[in-house]
Amino acid sequence: MAIHPKLSLALLISTFLLLSLSLSHAGKIAIYWGQNGNEGTLAETCASGNYNYVNLAFLATFGNGQTPMINLAGHCDPTTNGCTALSSDISSCQAKGVKVLLSIGGAAGSYYLASAEDARQVATYLWNNFLGGSSTTRPLGHAVLDGIDFDIEGGTNQHWDDLARYLSAYSKRGKKVYLSAAPQCPFPDAWIGGALQTGLFDFVWVQFYNNPPCQYSSGMADLEQAWKQWASIEATEVFLGLPASPSAAGSGFIPAGDLASRVLPAIKGSDKYGGVMLWDKYHDDQSGYSSAIKNHLESSLDRRALSADWTKHVDTAVTKGSTSHYVRELDANIRWNDIENINVFLKREKESKKCIKASKNASVRKKRCERGVVKYLIHFNKCRSLPHIVLRHGSRHPDSSSNQRKCWLKESHVPLHLLKEYEEKQLVRAPNRTTLEEKWLRLPFQKDGEVGAEHHIAMKMS
Repeated sequence: MAIHPKLSLALLISTFLLLSLSLSHAGKIAIYWGQNGNEGTLAETCASGNYNYVNLAFLATFGNGQTPMINLAGHCDPTTNGCTALSSDISSCQAKGVKVLLSIGGAAGSYYLASAEDARQVATYLWNNFLGGSSTTRPLGHAVLDGIDFDIEGGTNQHWDDLARYLSAYSKRGKKVYLSAAPQCPFPDAWIGGALQTGLFDFVWVQFYNNPPCQYSSGMADLEQAWKQWASIEATEVFLGLPASPSAAGSGFIPAGDLASRVLPAIKGSDKYGGVMLWDKYHDDQSGYSSAIKNHLESSLDRRALSADWTKHVDTAVTKGSTSHYVRELDANIRWNDIENINVFLKREKESKKCIKASKNASVRKKRCERGVVKYLIHFNKCRSLPHIVLRHGSRHPDSSSNQRKCWLKESHVPLHLLKEYEEKQLVRAPNRTTLEEKWLRLPFQKDGEVGAEHHIAMKMS
């Protein structure tokens, strides 16, 4: 193993759990930027930390022999090469892990693909001027964008599949070309439904607004039905597209509270759930919507992993410093309401607050493994009764009485601070060794056999 031998078990546990979060379907936010000069710079957008994808809107003119023209409203003037200054902003975004795509089309653009050959020529133009190709007249300078977003809302529905195939083929030249699309929520989309059937799209942010038959304003049933249809397409991830404020669209805005308590719980279980797309940055600035929903987007899938994942990811750790960085991030994002690993705490109702308080006053007494499932015996000190969440997921200890309230819980239902406290105590009790080449670590994930206070796992450190 490459990890520093003096790292505490608690540090390893925290790091592993954070890595597990990244492997689960953690919800992301995509934003459209470019159509309002008062929405801040592109660099500021990415520096906010709220967005994982930024779509530059729009390349509004192209195809059918037209000279392609980018339109970024008041941000820059492409006719005087004024948009090349965005190159450094794009690089800044990418350095922060934010993918930047060029959105082609839009609601008011002039675009049209006359033939498959026309699609090939447009793909060549996009590659040479915005992606990994070379051109002396790149509108956004030397920065290489991550992909192309299809926001097709006019023209015809012909040859967008050809354009997707030609663009996807450029991925074979080195850097992957990501493809995304923003169809309307009525299924299938009238404009790019055929293109989506190619299975070449990485991200599909469906516009669940300005479409009463399938948006939230018409009730959850219609939205859920439309979501199930979109989640069935051959794409890597599907996003819920929403207006970032009531004024951002004619209809379809979902208040943050409703999104967290009603909509997200209904869709986050989908294998292809990716997160939320917002229109647009200007309106998000006015409403603060992305900040309000960000912590509610994570999937309800179990965020712990098995021992094989523990071994895999701890093996990749390099230094104590880099590992500590992840731990600090973990501490900043995970709170004690993690006891359920699902969305029961979104409303913060009275009963939920009681459960959080109970978890803070609890402690782990024992640990065991049953049929490959690790369980911890939790003692709820100073609690008049066991929380309903615990009763629903746990099993009472035979000795549990009115004064000794104990319950066995699966590892995935135990708050992180309790795991950390218990494992650190066991590490302190472990016998000392005379060499740094070997450390005795007690792992929280065991496949078989009961794990008591005297059981230890030897791990070779190098």
